[in-house]
Amino acid sequence: MASRKTLAYLFFVCVLLATYAIYIQGVSGSLYYDDFRPLSGLSSIDGAQSMLVYVLGEISGPLGRPVSMISFLVNQHDWPNNIESILHFNIVLHCINALLVFILCDLLVKLSREDSKCPEWLALAAAALWMLSPLLISTSLIAVQRMASLSAFFVLSGLISYLLCFFLSERKPKRCLALQAGAIGFFTLLAMLSKENGVLLPVFALVIEVTLIQSVTSASKFRNLRVVAFGLCLFAILGFLAFRLMGADESYLHRSFSLAERIMTQPVILFDYLRLAFIPDIFSYSPFHDNYQYYTSFLQWPVALAMLALVVLFGLAIMLRKKNSLFSFAVLWFLAAHLLESSVINLELFFEHRNYVALIGPCLAMAVALSSVPSRYRKVSCIIFVLYLGLLGFSSYQVASIWGDQPVAGKIWFDHSKGSARAAEHYAIQLLEAGESEKAYLVLQQQAEQCLECVGSQAQAMQLACRFDDQDKVDLYNKRITQSREYSRSVDTAPSSLAAIIKDVVADDCSQITLEQLKRLNLAILPYKQGGGRLAVLVNLHQIALAENDTAANIYYLQQAWHVERDGAIGQILVGNLLKVGKLKEAKLFVDNKMCASLPILPTLQKKELARCELASRWVSEAMEEHQDKPE
Repeated sequence: MASRKTLAYLFFVCVLLATYAIYIQGVSGSLYYDDFRPLSGLSSIDGAQSMLVYVLGEISGPLGRPVSMISFLVNQHDWPNNIESILHFNIVLHCINALLVFILCDLLVKLSREDSKCPEWLALAAAALWMLSPLLISTSLIAVQRMASLSAFFVLSGLISYLLCFFLSERKPKRCLALQAGAIGFFTLLAMLSKENGVLLPVFALVIEVTLIQSVTSASKFRNLRVVAFGLCLFAILGFLAFRLMGADESYLHRSFSLAERIMTQPVILFDYLRLAFIPDIFSYSPFHDNYQYYTSFLQWPVALAMLALVVLFGLAIMLRKKNSLFSFAVLWFLAAHLLESSVINLELFFEHRNYVALIGPCLAMAVALSSVPSRYRKVSCIIFVLYLGLLGFSSYQVASIWGDQPVAGKIWFDHSKGSARAAEHYAIQLLEAGESEKAYLVLQQQAEQCLECVGSQAQAMQLACRFDDQDKVDLYNKRITQSREYSRSVDTAPSSLAAIIKDVVADDCSQITLEQLKRLNLAILPYKQGGGRLAVLVNLHQIALAENDTAANIYYLQQAWHVERDGAIGQILVGNLLKVGKLKEAKLFVDNKMCASLPILPTLQKKELARCELASRWVSEAMEEHQDKPE
């Protein structure tokens, strides 16, 4: 028995090393759209205060994700020229998580299948499936998704601590309960501060309680208390989702899909995740899924079939949780993992990293099911399983190799992600950096034709059309953006592309379009944008007014921008413009009642905004003194 355990551990180490060797093929990869804002702040750290601002100033989620931001400090000197080091950290973290998955599965098998003669081998099989699934590669090879894997690290640590206590429960049940409560609370907090879906840790514990260990003797003490506590956590999360539904219409204004369309599409996506997790499709794994087509009717057969299958599977999981706890565990675990990111919250439709924890349940179920094969077929089934693992590993190797070859990856993702604005933009930027501007222009033209509703793509194509003096194309894209309200519900990256065109026009690098036309384009897309997007459009209009020396319009758009985001930098510019036109009283009222009246609570941010406030106040005082000194 000891030798079988040792052999299982040895094989696990071999699979872990193979996983590292596979993932390291992608370490020479690239940065993607969501990487830049969280990581770019690393370059501005020059002391303890700026470090604290960086850690506590992130806006990726409502909690700020400070634990994840602390982890990025390890790579402070790697930004922006040593992306390999950042990705290597992610890969090592993935390998550590693989070890935790193995330990978790081992504990679950030992607790739920006390008659099992080889729990380590079942845990090995489950962990190997999880490690080698190509669907999980993006979590490690997209730099910022360290947030997801770090949150998973704490979720897995919390569940392992929770399960280990059951081995103490017969001797000291009260101490076990206290340790479990402390572990769940502590690791849930750390997981949430890494990424908000870490709040699901108690829900995973609830799934384990009502399925795999529901009849385990060592877990019988205080079972009802634990189930009630975890159930309350689940109801709190469901209550939060219900609360989010109350303002759903407004929150979906900046999306190209509605709440109803998201609800229709997500069941189809969940089955797509499972397909891609276990049936490799090499060119489908990429950072870009903004072209995923949402569904618009419950009568469309993929929607109806997926919803029916989901309801049936959930119903069976509830009804069969005593007779077939393994099946129930796999279904409920997978659905619990997608409770936040794949339900009603107005997130993007499809992201591979959402399955990082979700796949553990199905992987364990598949591994344990393998042990149920009749003994006469067991050798054959084990050979088939090993060959299947080899297929997954080879597929993951191919995927990681693509991710690690930036020029090849850019072209493959553009070719196989028809209509993806992000894939087209990523590839075009690669071509521009390589000095192949004509090819980049062709890529953006092709994208503009493939996705007429992608207003950002039309703006990007117009930017290069202007640089190539292609008046006909400039007029075409101008018309499409102006009329976009007729066929588009989102303008995605259009504000940033229009900002680049404004710079080109001001620098006399683009004569095919005027500032007046650019003003109309920005005004055309302004109703679409909320939050940061609206701010970007208003800043564009401010820049146009500045170039036209239209001080009144300049002040108006700065005031509108201030209402969107009370940023001290905007306030300073606004005060300067007010003083420029002699509106001294208005400038003083703005500084006293707005700019200096609502400083951030966080001391480090407060100090920064206070310095801006004091500088603006000094400007106003000096201007008023100068005005008083002037003769009547």
